[in-house]
Amino acid sequence: MMFCDDLLAMDIPPKNYKPLLVFINHKSGGQQGVQVLRELKALLTPEQSISLLNETPVGPSNGLTQFGKKPNLHILVCGGDGTAGWILQEMMDKRDDFRNLDWIPPIAVLPLGTGNDLARVLNWGGGYTPSQKLEKILEKIQNRSVPKKLDRWQVKITPNDESAFSQEPQLFVLNNYFSVGLDAQIALQFHNMRESNPGLFKSRTLNKGIYGIYGMQKLIDTPPCVSDFGLSIGVNGKDIDGEILKKLQCVVWQNIPSYSGGAVLWKTVDPNDNLEMPCAMDDGILELVGLRNIKQLVGIQTSVQSGTKLGQGNIFNISVTTECPIQVDGEPMIIGPSDIEISPLNVAVMLSKLPHT
Repeated sequence: MMFCDDLLAMDIPPKNYKPLLVFINHKSGGQQGVQVLRELKALLTPEQSISLLNETPVGPSNGLTQFGKKPNLHILVCGGDGTAGWILQEMMDKRDDFRNLDWIPPIAVLPLGTGNDLARVLNWGGGYTPSQKLEKILEKIQNRSVPKKLDRWQVKITPNDESAFSQEPQLFVLNNYFSVGLDAQIALQFHNMRESNPGLFKSRTLNKGIYGIYGMQKLIDTPPCVSDFGLSIGVNGKDIDGEILKKLQCVVWQNIPSYSGGAVLWKTVDPNDNLEMPCAMDDGILELVGLRNIKQLVGIQTSVQSGTKLGQGNIFNISVTTECPIQVDGEPMIIGPSDIEISPLNVAVMLSKLPHT
């Protein structure tokens, strides 16, 4: 697992040699990443423990160029789902030299973020705590984990209003989920508060508490239904009934079976329904789920309710006719009237911990 210059230089190293490249976002987890970085540099070698924000240029590019194509290499990302997405985007989207490798380094995630949905579905847990021994986690990466494919999707947003500043499409990558409406509005409020008051967000628990406060405000407010944004949705060429959308305050396109910190939107599949499949991260399909209101969202997060199933597919054509909040993998924004297309992009390789280990 530790870097050894002689073994790294071999074209065909011993099969049991699995060098580990570690990327750490030391600002994740309310500065928890600083301590993780310090401990990992002591457990491993400094050159294989890379602080993303201390690199020039910032990010994983240097580490991937120097070590990323070594045989049997594994990668550990210490941060939130956004940090994992950062590494995936560099490897799979910004450069061409990783996609067709015989060995694409699989990626494990040490969860230092707030929601950590990707880490959850890979069995690395909902949040790292100092009581967990990093030595044991490294041992599980080495001996008790297996590669797991992750479908990745392109979200193409094209303004269709002549008054828009630019008509050029914006491209985003979906690893976890995409949504329109209520949850994006809550995420945007949280994001704006964190940007203006970063000192308040020093722990995962406090972050979740502030997020929850914004959610509870929606019990008092009356958020718009997604139909108020002029939302229309086509799934593999078939339109979703507009009358259904008039009853929903949020619509979610889900790639992995964990949402907003571990909630399950797409629950148990009816064994008698041959057309419906469970939510999986490697089946080439997205689940489309509706949420009626904040009460249903709270019910989902407390496991007493599930989302409203709207369909499954791999090509989605979406339109909004007015400004509306959206989020892509937890990154919220406001868009104007737009056409949106979601389609398959590529497949990454993650590292999943074997259950019960």
